[in-house]
Amino acid sequence: MLLVDAGLRVVAVEGVVLTFTDFALADRLVRLTECAESAASAGVITPEESSRWLAELDDQSRRGALVASVGGYMALGEKPL
Repeated sequence: MLLVDAGLRVVAVEGVVLTFTDFALADRLVRLTECAESAASAGVITPEESSRWLAELDDQSRRGALVASVGGYMALGEKPL
């Protein structure tokens, strides 16, 4: 854990789920466009599939139909005395 590696004592660790209904916000925070372009560059999907997926997410957002989430952890540490 980065906190321990930095010499801090772990005070709390909590699971967090962020939920988005706005594509622009989700894209800024989770980098959806960057991920789609990277997948296309790696040949996992075609550039057309990448563009189509991003356009679908944007359309869902505009219609109020987008619900996306990402899970992670939040940790709190303190410097030992």
